[in-house]
Amino acid sequence: MSAYLITGGSGTGKTSVCNELKKMGYETFDADRDGYASHFNITSGEDVGVAIPDEVRTKEWRDLHEWRMSAKKIEDIIHSSQAPVQFFCGSGNVDEILHLFDGVFALVASDKTIKNRITSRTDNSFGKLEHELNMILGWNQDSVAHYTRMGAVIVDGEQPLSEVVESILGSDLIKNPPAD
Repeated sequence: MSAYLITGGSGTGKTSVCNELKKMGYETFDADRDGYASHFNITSGEDVGVAIPDEVRTKEWRDLHEWRMSAKKIEDIIHSSQAPVQFFCGSGNVDEILHLFDGVFALVASDKTIKNRITSRTDNSFGKLEHELNMILGWNQDSVAHYTRMGAVIVDGEQPLSEVVESILGSDLIKNPPAD
């Protein structure tokens, strides 16, 4: 069994890729939608929930909170699965959970594409507030270098969805999974 992380900044296509892989019959988990991630208070470590209203998510609130995936929940699902391949799609504290995965794919996109995707999406309000969009675009500036340092396979998230998925499924990482 092999477990792979598909990560990338907001608006790079993680959810779309996750949904497409699921349609193809792969076992997939969307950290944002399937309960594997939440907002945490940076100081206390308290889990403050997933659906934080726009009016609460001020710049000051953002400075005190971060989005984190649960290493324990992810590890539990990896070890309990019988699927030959699993894909986890999410972002946040990726550096802390890398050890759980056999490989990482990082979706990347231009600022223009990210901005267009975030402002037009209807299922998620994150990034629609000006300070959040600026934060996302700021993260994007160093994303390729950051993901390269962590050993991720960089995938152009601006390609048509079918090509993004094929880039992942056709990669050497999937074709030649690490030995257990």
